[in-house]
Amino acid sequence: MYRIAKNCPFRQLKIEQPWSPFVSSDTRIEKVRAITPIAPQGRKRGSPGFFDPILVIENMAAFNARGRGSLDSLRVARLRVLFELPADLGRASHPLAYIEWYTSLQRCDPNTKLYQELRSSRHRRPNAQIVSAERILGFCHLAAKCGAAIDSGWTTENVLDMAEAFLVNPYITLKTFSRSGLYPLDACL
Repeated sequence: MYRIAKNCPFRQLKIEQPWSPFVSSDTRIEKVRAITPIAPQGRKRGSPGFFDPILVIENMAAFNARGRGSLDSLRVARLRVLFELPADLGRASHPLAYIEWYTSLQRCDPNTKLYQELRSSRHRRPNAQIVSAERILGFCHLAAKCGAAIDSGWTTENVLDMAEAFLVNPYITLKTFSRSGLYPLDACL
């Protein structure tokens, strides 16, 4: 089930996650956010924006045919905007999301054995697309890849914008760690 959160319209999407024996006996709600930054005004402090990285089903037919554990039809993206079409343009069955793609899940980091991601671009601009919220599988944790030294300009607010390469971290939640076949141990060997 996919819906824009009623308490914060167009800021977050609540995704009902299927039951998992490893996580809980109940279905769970996962939130992904697309919140624009607010500049400080007078005495009010501003707040940073949150544009969550997400796992997106790139090919729904292949995803359904191969099962929920297949990586073939999944891709990492960054959620930028959640919206619905105005009523005079028709009604979509799901909210829509403007996303910016990362490269496909094929390259592995030799040291960590985790998938390595780069921002995808077209003609020197972000490779972006509008997709149905139905295709958003859930949150995906990206860790910035750094060399011998960590850039001192990185903060939690800007690291997804400033870093050039990322590692997909499957160990951040039990849901992603336990998802059958999503992060096969031998995929990067």
